[in-house]
Amino acid sequence: MKWIGFFLFLFLILPVYSDAEELQKKSLDISLSVAAAFPGVIVASFEEDFPPDQTMMFSNTVSPGLKMAADYYPPAIGWLAPSIAVHYAPLFLPQDIDLGYWGGRDHFLPKNDIHLVEVEGGIRSRFFIDGVWTIEPGLFLGYCHTFSSSPDAVNNGFMLDVNTEIQRRYPGFHLLFTIGLMTQLYGGVEELAYIRSFPVAYLAAGLGI
Repeated sequence: MKWIGFFLFLFLILPVYSDAEELQKKSLDISLSVAAAFPGVIVASFEEDFPPDQTMMFSNTVSPGLKMAADYYPPAIGWLAPSIAVHYAPLFLPQDIDLGYWGGRDHFLPKNDIHLVEVEGGIRSRFFIDGVWTIEPGLFLGYCHTFSSSPDAVNNGFMLDVNTEIQRRYPGFHLLFTIGLMTQLYGGVEELAYIRSFPVAYLAAGLGI
């Protein structure tokens, strides 16, 4: 992950901005980050209660992604913000997953043709350290949809995202790192299967204004 090293390098070489009071007055943060989602466990079942004999488990490989986010800290409450974000990630599986032939056709999950888009909203808090660093934990609920050439991989679901951003602020922009956990609480493939996931860890690094 060379991009992580690049952002760490920027953290070290850019000078610290001394006017901390001016930075703390900033209300709107908009950012774009590149991300990596680590392997996680996904479960699919024909039954909503996921009985063991009718449930399949599989995992993704490390998958790249993009994240756009906007936080608004109102002047009256400078430490708490409503926040929205959009995630995009191509999900990679170790191999094509053969689900068998039934219902008049072959069923399968392609290893490299699943694209996830997730829109989420939530709250984020902000704590300043030395005036120019912030730690910003957040809690989000979202809706996700996957696009694929295989109808067996077209999933709709509701997501929970818990993450923390570390930002270093400069006049006019800030650098950020994010560490988070995402999980699909409920959802599935219409008229086919219920799908949930165990928490999937991800890292992101980016630039905000």
